[in-house]
Amino acid sequence: MSPIVSRSSLRMHCLESINATQQRWPATTLRDLEPRRRRSAAVVTTVLSGLIIICCSGGMAAAGTMVLPAKAKKMAFAMVNGLPQCTAPDTQTITPVLFQACSYPGPQDGLCQLTDAGSGRLVMSQTGSQKNQNQDIKVKVQLKGMNASCEGKTLVPVLSFRLSTAVCAESPTCIIPDLVNVKLSDGSVGGCLVNGGKCTFGLTLNTAAPEVFIRDSMSAIQILGCGMTSSDDSSHASPPIACGTFLR
Repeated sequence: MSPIVSRSSLRMHCLESINATQQRWPATTLRDLEPRRRRSAAVVTTVLSGLIIICCSGGMAAAGTMVLPAKAKKMAFAMVNGLPQCTAPDTQTITPVLFQACSYPGPQDGLCQLTDAGSGRLVMSQTGSQKNQNQDIKVKVQLKGMNASCEGKTLVPVLSFRLSTAVCAESPTCIIPDLVNVKLSDGSVGGCLVNGGKCTFGLTLNTAAPEVFIRDSMSAIQILGCGMTSSDDSSHASPPIACGTFLR
């Protein structure tokens, strides 16, 4: 599943996007993008779809650079069962707004998800400092009440995101094409073995994939989705346990 993000790969994608390649990367893990070369800049920041996590503080003002908010250090998501994408509508919603829709398939045998008594939480927050050059993003996950299909599986966090970086060939900052369903770990570091329907673990992004988010350079990330999946899942599907909420 999803790519892991390295500096050399980011540079390649910046150049590819300049050449009009806006294709999405297939899902792998963050280690697939592990950086090989360092380039200095001023800030490392993580922007999470409407909410913002500042991984590192500082300021940078130059043509073509991003304007960053003053502060935002933590965000948290509740976890829900992931919804399959609607690709072949066979029904529609009713008033007040009409949408083409797909009939809900119901529970799928063998799919690791939360039961109706289950719950979960994914938290991302700043750690370290720019001064000490140990800036990082902590990811903590707690899940309980998972179904029997989860038992004995190693689960890892998954992100879909859009990345801006200061490691660019032709510009102070550049934006790479969307990275979809990226595993933050392959399970060897930063995953959990489900036992008794429970799963609790933590990791930092630069531990899971060293210096993917460069400690002394600007990197802004807009989160398009997040969740949990099995470490051995190599599909491109949305995660079976996803960040979200619900209305009853």
